Amino acid sequence: MYSLRCPGCSNSRLFDGLLRVIDQCPKCGLKLSTYEKGDGPIVFVVLIMGAFSVSLMAWIEFTYSPSIIVHLIILPIFIIFGSLALLRYIKALFIYIEYKNRSKNNEKKH
Repeated sequence: MYSLRCPGCSNSRLFDGLLRVIDQCPKCGLKLSTYEKGDGPIVFVVLIMGAFSVSLMAWIEFTYSPSIIVHLIILPIFIIFGSLALLRYIKALFIYIEYKNRSKNNEKKH
């Protein structure tokens, strides 16, 4: 299982601030700057938040039938905060997957 902690030791935090990954773990010395994050996590965030946003908009519309102003107020707030929260976890997941794959590849070479 993964968390927002270093994939090597699980003792120190993975992020410095909101979305910036630390360069090196202060506890175990794992260099996290070498792990490629790229644009992969944001693609999944866009797809997931798009599905949730459309579902939320449809539910609000069919349940309460509010004016368009309500949608214009609620949905951007939901999308912004939801995307930022989800991006941390998906970015951490990508780092953990790459860490596990590198570990398996290094074991096969020896």
